[in-house]
Parts: sequence; structure tokens; C-alpha cells
Amino acid sequence: MILYSQISIMFQLSKNFEKRKELLYKEKWWSHTLAFLYFLTKNTIGYETSIMINLSFLLFYTFTSKHE
Repeated sequence: MILYSQISIMFQLSKNFEKRKELLYKEKWWSHTLAFLYFLTKNTIGYETSIMINLSFLLFYTFTSKHE
């Protein structure tokens, strides 16, 4: 469920600037990092590679963090 929501957030963020700001303020710090990495890498290495890098980051965070 977390993975799906992060993928949908990434695609939503790329569509609309106002929506992007709203979503960034609502999410935790790692979503900010994920969104930053996505926007940083999408123009240089392409969407597919960017998404894979960010999903790798998300999986790493999910398995190494302490859950509340």
C-alpha cells in the first residue's frame, strides 16, 4: 500500500505545481526526499530509470526504518 501511494504521489507531483506543494506538505520527510530525487533525476536519466531509483530508495527506507 505504501509503495502504491508513493508511485501515485510521484505521478501526481509531475502534473500540477499546486498539487505538488500540497502533497509535499502533507507527507513525511522521506516523501520530500523521494519527490526531490524524482524531480532531480527525471530530466537527466528519463522517467523509467528515475522511478526505479526512487522505488529502490523507498524500499531501502521501508526495510531499514523503525515503524511507528
